[in-house]
Amino acid sequence: MFIPLNPIALFSAALVSFAIGFLWYSPYLFGIEWMKLMKLTPKKLQNQKKEKNMNLMFVSSFVATLVQALILAHVVTYTVNFYSERSLWIGAMTGFWVWLGFITVTQLNGIFYRNDKPRLFLIETGHQLVSAVIMAVILTMMV
Repeated sequence: MFIPLNPIALFSAALVSFAIGFLWYSPYLFGIEWMKLMKLTPKKLQNQKKEKNMNLMFVSSFVATLVQALILAHVVTYTVNFYSERSLWIGAMTGFWVWLGFITVTQLNGIFYRNDKPRLFLIETGHQLVSAVIMAVILTMMV
């Protein structure tokens, strides 16, 4: 079944999610703690930026976020049709359940197999929670 989607909604959701990531990993929120847990120093981070094509990384990351918004828009559309209701609550709950069922379970592997610290898991999964919920709310109200 073809579901018509609003490209402005997809782009808006992806852009907001991207902005949340910038803020989340900034020194104002969790960036300093995340760097410690990742064993990164400002100098190491600067060297990594020099070694990698940061523009390509940002574009690739944004494209991945657009794909995430596209898939989430489909889930939101089915949820809205199921409940015959379009509301902030429906959007938030859809984002939450997608986060819990797919993102959280996948990110737990970092603790199980890489011995990531639980604080690192909470920072990274918390970012995904906020992004998924806000993206789903945007998509619910705009798709």
